[in-house]
Parts: sequence; structure tokens; C-alpha cells
Amino acid sequence: MLAEIEIKDDMQIFADFLGEMIAKYICKINLEELPDPDLYLTLKNLKWMYKVLAQKRSEMQKEKDYFEIEYVFFGC
Repeated sequence: MLAEIEIKDDMQIFADFLGEMIAKYICKINLEELPDPDLYLTLKNLKWMYKVLAQKRSEMQKEKDYFEIEYVFFGC
């Protein structure tokens, strides 16, 4: 009779460990108080988009200042 040898890779060992820790401390983990991941990701994306917008505005302002010619007329 052949005995099957179970070979676990690093991710399987980590998954087992994580599962055991969650099962052990489930009573102390308050899942209701964890932050909402959708809200976190939305805020993160908004911050990134605002940063890109600010960079584009800055670039446009530099181009505008560079090409803008101001004419001053001294009247009689």
C-alpha cells in the first residue's frame, strides 16, 4: 500500500496558520468595527485623481504663463 505524502507550499502553510489564528481569536476580533474597504479604496482613488488634476493644472498654468504676452499701451 502506497502512502500519500502531502506536500504543502508556503502559501498553503500560511493559509493554515492564518485560519488557525482567526479561529483562535474570533471572539476578540470585532469585525463590525473594521473600516469599510470600499470607502477606503474610493477615498484613495479620489486622492490620486485630485493629485493628477493638480499636476495637470500646474502644467497648464506654466504653459499659459510661458505663451501669454501682455501688451501695455501708454496712451497720449
